[in-house]
Amino acid sequence: MQVILYSSLEPKELAPITDSLPDSMLPVLNKTITEFSLELLFRNKIRHLTLLLSHLPYEAKLYFGQGERWGETIEYITGSAAQTIPIKQLASKFQEPLLFLPINIVSNLNIEILLEEIASQKYDMVFIHSGQETKWQGFTKASDFFYLGTRALERLQNAGSSLDLPKIIETLQQEELQLQEFITNFNCLTIKNLQDLLNTNLQMLHSPLVSLTIANREVEDKLFIGPSTIIEGEREKDSPIYLGAFSTIKGKKNYIKNSILGNNCMVETDARIENSLIFSDSFIGAYTEVKDAIVFQKYLIHPKKNISIYISDDFVIGHFSSKKENLPWAEVYFQRFLAFLYFILFLPVTTLVLVLQLTMKKEILIWEECESLQSSRDLDGKQIREKIKIPFFQTKIPMLDKLPALWQVLVGKQLLIGVSALSVPQKHPLYDLYHLKKDALPGIIRLWEIEGQNVLEEKLLSEIYYTKNRTFLFDIKTLLKFFTRFR
Repeated sequence: MQVILYSSLEPKELAPITDSLPDSMLPVLNKTITEFSLELLFRNKIRHLTLLLSHLPYEAKLYFGQGERWGETIEYITGSAAQTIPIKQLASKFQEPLLFLPINIVSNLNIEILLEEIASQKYDMVFIHSGQETKWQGFTKASDFFYLGTRALERLQNAGSSLDLPKIIETLQQEELQLQEFITNFNCLTIKNLQDLLNTNLQMLHSPLVSLTIANREVEDKLFIGPSTIIEGEREKDSPIYLGAFSTIKGKKNYIKNSILGNNCMVETDARIENSLIFSDSFIGAYTEVKDAIVFQKYLIHPKKNISIYISDDFVIGHFSSKKENLPWAEVYFQRFLAFLYFILFLPVTTLVLVLQLTMKKEILIWEECESLQSSRDLDGKQIREKIKIPFFQTKIPMLDKLPALWQVLVGKQLLIGVSALSVPQKHPLYDLYHLKKDALPGIIRLWEIEGQNVLEEKLLSEIYYTKNRTFLFDIKTLLKFFTRFR
């Protein structure tokens, strides 16, 4: 039997979120909703599955890859319309029964027991419902969890290449095949619209489904915090809070209640957040109130009122990825001025090292591939930075190693202080956090070098920390640390 993961929701019902985010990557406690299905299959000893993608499939395939991070092997079928099943394609690919599980549902269904029960029967189509006891009964209503036998797949091929669930039921009833319900005891939360998305996150915050894992650790009662997150003030003990990685909550008192915040979020002093879901990379300004709402990029969404408001004022609600593409011109020229002083001061040393390389024929100069400050935009408006190679000296003195690269700062292709072009494999455990530094500006002096980090994971975490906390003053402190550490 093959397992098929598909989406039973209509993406338009979750706009504006699904305008740029695949429906398969909607967040539940800072994990994509599909990850709960992948973990459920792994716990039930299922290691191979097919994922049907109809909405923004490229982005989803890029994120989930081949499934190695979840111990699974994922195949993809794309191109079908939303809420439809590509029956002909599935029937030709798999000559065996199919079990369909919706990715927009979080559940603790025991699939092993379910498959044993279904295997003992000869039904053509089975709908799985949640109930207090396990039993079979005649077909009365459809469910997003369903099973199709081989005979049902053969009959459905003549009805069309892609069918929605009502059409599948209608066709099989006309063919007089056996449709049954299987009622078993399990819990599930379904996301079909914006209100469902908010409710599912809040319900999972209060009482995660039995056997499901969540990403963050509980440091205090009802307080879940990701790595490198800072809470400056006190909080109300009775209210659960879920904070992602690399976030900062400012102020003497924490006014966050019963809410979920994603990775790389910043909440300013006296901002109030209650019964809300805040997406990653969000900024909530001082004295801003968010209640019973969703914050996505620069949208403030009230699901109950069916209202989505675009906030143009960055001091109220902001999105970090839109703020980091460029530095103020004054900071850029100040860094160039410092690079010029650095270059002039060590010019004799640079000349001497180059002469030694030429006379001794020793490889002292190495080249490193980096991203340039110069960039363009693709057809989707995304920023693409030019790739360049920068020379560095290969000595045991870091201050000298940077000397050849100073020219790239002077001509405007690098900053003096910034991030490096780290390459993180997609199957790496920290790959999901890698996107936090994608808009950071490249530089020849990096924080991880000063901290003495040599392992990829440590370098990545250091660069994400720098990206989130970078200010003019922070850059000056970083530069001073560089010169005092490597003098």
